[in-house]
Order: sequence, then C-alpha cells, then structure tokens
Amino acid sequence: MAYVDRKARAEESWETYWETRAIPILEVSKNSLQLMLRRAERVRPADVAKVVLADPLLTLQALRYIGRRERSSLAADVVSIEKIVMLTGTVPFLEQFCSLPTVESVLQPHSADDYNEFLQELYLCRFSARLALAYADWRYDARPEEVATAAILSRGHLLLYLLRGKQSTHSSPQGTDLCRFLTHLNIPFAVVQLLDPADNLPPRAILQQAVLRLVDAFQLGWWQRSVQEELALIASILEVETAAVWQALCRVALFFAQDPARWPQITHPARWLPMLPGDWSMPAVVASKPIEMNLPLIKPDPLQQHMQTLHLICRQGLPAKDIILHTVQALSAGLGMRRIVFAVQAPGQSELRVRYVLGVPTESHLRHLTIKMDGSNIFSRLMEKPQGLWINESNAVRVMPSFPSEFRACYQAEQFCIMSIFAGTKPLGIMIADLSGSDCLTEYHYQHFKQICVLAMKALARDA
Repeated sequence: MAYVDRKARAEESWETYWETRAIPILEVSKNSLQLMLRRAERVRPADVAKVVLADPLLTLQALRYIGRRERSSLAADVVSIEKIVMLTGTVPFLEQFCSLPTVESVLQPHSADDYNEFLQELYLCRFSARLALAYADWRYDARPEEVATAAILSRGHLLLYLLRGKQSTHSSPQGTDLCRFLTHLNIPFAVVQLLDPADNLPPRAILQQAVLRLVDAFQLGWWQRSVQEELALIASILEVETAAVWQALCRVALFFAQDPARWPQITHPARWLPMLPGDWSMPAVVASKPIEMNLPLIKPDPLQQHMQTLHLICRQGLPAKDIILHTVQALSAGLGMRRIVFAVQAPGQSELRVRYVLGVPTESHLRHLTIKMDGSNIFSRLMEKPQGLWINESNAVRVMPSFPSEFRACYQAEQFCIMSIFAGTKPLGIMIADLSGSDCLTEYHYQHFKQICVLAMKALARDA
C-alpha cells in the first residue's frame, strides 16, 4: 500500500508521481517470476518475456528500467522484452521484478469495482495487442515487437489511474499527454511514435491507431458507424477487402471469448456477434459427408508469396548472397521492378561497386560502375543509416544533382527507388530499382520496395 497510496504533493505532476514509484503488477505475474527464480538455470529469456508481455504494467516497468541504463550516444533503444532479459541477465531481471507489490494488494478487497475495471482494461490491452499483431503480420512488419508493445501500453495510463485512485487531483493522460508521459519514463521513441496522434503519420502509425480506435468502438457493438469507418481505413492501408479485416477481428474476439482462463468479470466484445447473420462464429465440427462446392480458383499474389519467403528467411538464417538474390526476386517477380541494381560497399574503402543487376543490357557501363563516396554526393548520406528515397517528378530537379555524374550517365530514369542496405549496424550497399520506363512508380511501389528492403536487412542482421 505504501507504494501507491502515499499522498502526492499538490504540485506533483502525473509524470513525477510515477517516475520513481514501484508500479504494482498482477499477482499471477509475481508468482510466475518467483517460480522461475527458483529454477533460473532452466528458464529461457523467451519464457520470462511471455510472462512480462501478459502484464502491461510489468511491461511498462521493464521498459522504464532498461531505458534508464547508462549507455553511449550510439546505443539503440531496446523494445523487445526478450532482449531486455538478455541484457539484464535472467537472474538479475527476475530478482529485480519478482518483489514488486501486487495489484490485488492495492485494490482488493476494499476497491472491488476498481479491480474489476482494472481487469477489463487489462483484457483490452491484450486484445489490442493480439489484433494489432494480426494486421501487422499482413503488412510483413519487420518490427512486430514495437507494434505489440505500443498496443499493450496504450491503456497503461488507465491502469495506473485506477491504481492511484480516482480521487487523485490529476486525471490520466490522454493523446499527446500520454506520449509525453511515456517519454518521461524513458519508453523507446519507436513505441511512443506509434501512439502519437500527430499529423502526417506514416501508414504504420495510422494502422496502429486505427486498430486501437477499432477496439474502443467495438465495445459498443459492431453496428457502430465508427467500427465501419475504422475497418475501411485498415482495409485501405493493408490493401485488402474490408470483409477480410472484419473476419480477422471476429477471430480474435472469439479466441479471447473462448479462453478457459478468462476472468468471469470481463465483458467480451464477442457478446454482440450472435446478433449477426451468417458465419460469424468459429468453424463448426466437420460433417461426416463433405459438401462439394465449386469455388473459383484463387491465384496467389506473387508479391505476398515473395515477401512471405523473405519473412521466413528472417527466422531461418541464410548466407548474405542468397538473401540478396531472394530480395531481387521479390522486387522483380513480386513487385514488378524491371531494372534492379545492387551496389556493394567495398570493405575498408569509401566506394560502391555494382555487384548484382537485373534488366541491364550486357554492354551497359552500369554493370561495371564504381561510385566514389567523397562525402558530397547523396550516396554518402544514404550510407550513414538505413534510409530510402523515391525519385519522382516532384523532387527530381532538386535531388538529381546530388547524384554523381558517372551514375547519372549510366542510370537514366525519370523515376526510381533507392535505399541503403545494412547488415545489423554494418553498411552493406545500395539497392536501386525502377520500372524501366514502362509505367510511373506509385506510392504502392515505394512502400513495398521499402518493406522488402527492411525484410532483407532483418535477414542480413541475423546472418551477421
């Protein structure tokens, strides 16, 4: 009780109040961590991460803890809970968090209503994370841990508000205030950015926030207009039918409703689904005699097939040469790029040499091009970090003079995509692709070009 009920000073802000206090965790989480500590030599970081991610406040504390570590200016933010356990050490991590106070000791038995409301918000955190991951997988998101963590923390402020007590003089932060609160607790920027309701958001953040709004609207019933609007927005981002987005939502809702370990106090959004006609439920038991149906043959999407291959390669680990070949195939056979060039940075030298080409004539000087990176051209800037660029008619006049003259002489195109490729933290080369004058590149081409390159870098990082 002393952790949370200690009265705050009148001038103490929400951020200051939780900055140094130990945040209570679920009793089941504490028991699991204590049990793991007794057999720590047999516990894997992934096992610990599973317990942490099931508890939003424990996730918040783990990220706050690793965010306060001493690090150099070049150190990257850590979002993956499994990596946090590995950095901290399994035993030190378990010892750090298994002695925290519990939510039950704070809210039970005198605040039973607040405890039930706490469990409801906790359930929605898990529901949001599961749904966000489902849609992120359709985008072949290269960093799904950021998506899951952002969804888990999206209601963390409501959980803290219930723990602190509704009689507090400070209300829970909302919108930009929530992002400021998370930033104050040293939560990684990549997570906070997904929750920031700013203008001109990237599609990844728009999708994340649409999913969170969809979860809120779905609690009031599937017939709400806002539900249909968010489903349509998500479908446009994923470039799929709205019906497919709706079926994914139903599957996740039914999965949670059928969980045998669910709390009886929880109100499930799936309660509205029996009001709908048609196949809203889980598949029924297979009949003894199969029903013959003449369904049209659906041709698989080649782009999705190639991106799925790259997604699997990220988990398998292949040599860098094979990864680049699969990347070129995804760009050509999947995305329809007709001319592809991959220039590799020579070890220990500030120059790029063309190594892989596709759609380039045999007599072209582009096949043997060497590009000097003297610090003044755009290739030097691109190789500072993983980043991409879409050269089109709106920026060609401004950007093209930054390219070396020898490159412009060999590579003549009005529109093309370019992105630097890294293997972990090591710069590897530059990927360039275009439609070879057949059609104009669109936002669709550029976004999928970047996604393919990001998947390639994720596979290269594993190989490195």
